[in-house]
Amino acid sequence: MELARHAWLFLLLGAFLNVWLIRRRIRPIIHKHPELAAGYRRLVRGTALWTSLPWLVMGVGCELGSVPSFVAYLFPATGGPFVWVFWGVVYGELLFLCYWSVWNGGGETLVRYPGITNFHAPTPHLMKQQLAWFAGTGLVWSTTFLIALGN
Repeated sequence: MELARHAWLFLLLGAFLNVWLIRRRIRPIIHKHPELAAGYRRLVRGTALWTSLPWLVMGVGCELGSVPSFVAYLFPATGGPFVWVFWGVVYGELLFLCYWSVWNGGGETLVRYPGITNFHAPTPHLMKQQLAWFAGTGLVWSTTFLIALGN
């Protein structure tokens, strides 16, 4: 069961692999347009932070011994405070993504800096729709998943 206790490390590694792939994808764009480098750097750092935060919360819970393994995070009703904080971070990030993309200029930013996401939208309006759809689907899926596991 030791591997299950440290599974958060593999998830964190996956987040950093994703950031590495984004950097590879945007390298040619920065080479063509060096004036965009600072904006890309900020977006990549933000992506690294937001994609690793849930796994870091999970890791603290597992390593402090409060949570026996990552499996406990699937059952928040019996998992304890670290499990609740983990799900709060996941929901908070999805809500923040929706807010940032629709009302705080995120859609415009991602159209201006292509390559950060795997999908491309030609207009900020379409990018906002795609990101809001992604965040909304994530919220619905997570809620449905937790309700199904609770039964």
